[in-house]
Amino acid sequence: KTLTLASNSILGISSTFTIYSNGNLDAETNTPNTVVYNGTTQNVVSDTYDNLTLSGGTKTASNAIVVNRVFTIENSTTFNDNGKSVSFVGNIINDGIYSGNTNGSAVFGGSTTLSGSGTYNFNSVTIENTLNSGSINIGTAGNWTNNGTFTSTGTVTINGSGNQSINSSNFYSVAISGSSTKTFSGTYTITFDLTVN
Repeated sequence: KTLTLASNSILGISSTFTIYSNGNLDAETNTPNTVVYNGTTQNVVSDTYDNLTLSGGTKTASNAIVVNRVFTIENSTTFNDNGKSVSFVGNIINDGIYSGNTNGSAVFGGSTTLSGSGTYNFNSVTIENTLNSGSINIGTAGNWTNNGTFTSTGTVTINGSGNQSINSSNFYSVAISGSSTKTFSGTYTITFDLTVN
């Protein structure tokens, strides 16, 4: 069975959402649409979403997630990537906490702008197109792979407990912490500060 969202529809989920092996959520055919997880502690179903909004409590990725338009983490909300891949084509509005865990990856395949007053702590970051973080500070505990364009006037903190690799990027400010090895390859421009703790 397939649950197909209509154009301009909003699907609110306040409890458990389960899709079995013979089921499917279609949020791609009729756009725009929005799925809102608005319970307290919830798993976010693996799927390709148009707009995805997380509201309240802790939301944990059950498996890989793709968001084609806007990914919103509201105030007092924590998103745990649970070591899974989360791919972004559109923008992120974060007024809560983005928590990347070991083996997790944030993949930016479109033109993405970060905004909001929340905390961005990624594990691995892969930029395939354009990522503009503005003045927002980013933490990364895994590898940083830039195959596109990164624009920032904030600080990227490279703070993993394990070894990390970082390839060519134009940074505004970089802070390096932790006792593990950080390997930089390629060409770098750091406009403002480089801090090593």
